[in-house]
Amino acid sequence: MNTFVRPEEFDPDRFLPPGILENVISECRRAPNGSSLVIDGWPGSGKTPTSKWLAQRLCWPVIHLDEYNLNQRPEFDPKQHSPGFDEEAMMDAVACRLKVGSVVVEGVCAGRICKPSVMLHLGRWPGTRLIKSLTAFIADYSPELHEGVQSTFWANFE
Repeated sequence: MNTFVRPEEFDPDRFLPPGILENVISECRRAPNGSSLVIDGWPGSGKTPTSKWLAQRLCWPVIHLDEYNLNQRPEFDPKQHSPGFDEEAMMDAVACRLKVGSVVVEGVCAGRICKPSVMLHLGRWPGTRLIKSLTAFIADYSPELHEGVQSTFWANFE
């Protein structure tokens, strides 16, 4: 079961298994410059507060893929536009950042946008909540596709 995590409720000690975020930090610190920590999970699984917390400790910038959600843009008109995500802009933003250093990338299906050096999956996959705009974007995505990267971690917010 995914628990909706509000930023003000974020507490790294509530992650299971215990110490998982410290393990992620340790693995990221061993990664070469130009690496990516990719955090994915369903809406409300805690990706955004987790990414901010980890990025602060790593001194890495964060790219929040929700910023590329076409539905949230002021110019979006559901009568004229189909809902979705600007995957090309997402990929460009990540590629530009990786040219100058390491980055945390967080969002639903973040591993589809960026080849992870270190991967953190939050919550169970697939989740129980699915909105229409995510259906096409998710398609056949599965976190298991990224097994075998430098390190893959699975965690749940208690």
